[in-house]
Amino acid sequence: MNGRFEMKQFIRVVMGHVSPSAAVILILLTSCATRPLSESRAQSRTCALRERLLDLNSGVDPDEAARLAETAVRHSAALARDYRAVRPAWLHNFLVNRGWRDRGLCYDWANDLFVRLHELGLVSLEIHLAVARMDTRHEHNALIVTANGQPLLEGEVLDAWRHSGRLWFGSASTDKYPWRTLPPERLAPELRSLVQAPCHGARAP
Repeated sequence: MNGRFEMKQFIRVVMGHVSPSAAVILILLTSCATRPLSESRAQSRTCALRERLLDLNSGVDPDEAARLAETAVRHSAALARDYRAVRPAWLHNFLVNRGWRDRGLCYDWANDLFVRLHELGLVSLEIHLAVARMDTRHEHNALIVTANGQPLLEGEVLDAWRHSGRLWFGSASTDKYPWRTLPPERLAPELRSLVQAPCHGARAP
């Protein structure tokens, strides 16, 4: 679809559902599409994540840490393009919930990134689907990477949703979200066989 036509259509729909002042604000915000990650920035973020993964445990394989870091950073950016993500992330949620975007809620980012990282066949690192504040209006989903056999809250959070495709990562124990392992019954059907793989078994904190 032509981008200019799509924006005009979006403006008409917005004007029909919210007040004029709110519509102006929403339209201005929606123009803030996630900018492509520069090569230098991608490399910098990849190196930073690699070092944090190596710090998890002396048993982490350096090659696995490097492959996971690069894939996570670059695939998060690719998902932003696929979702046509806008900033801030809550605005994109609004667009999805109103039917103006197909995907891009926090669990979409987590699930799609999980599938890609699972393909790496890691042994010294485990990837966990995690949830915070489950069954509330503030529920949030992300991934947590741990060294093999390490407790969940000693791991590193990978949150592609938080900055609309610019991968956020940080310690699970100090993050603002109270993370826990996503219960098996809440897994998307297409992910259940992947989560049951031995190197990705979920462990409680």
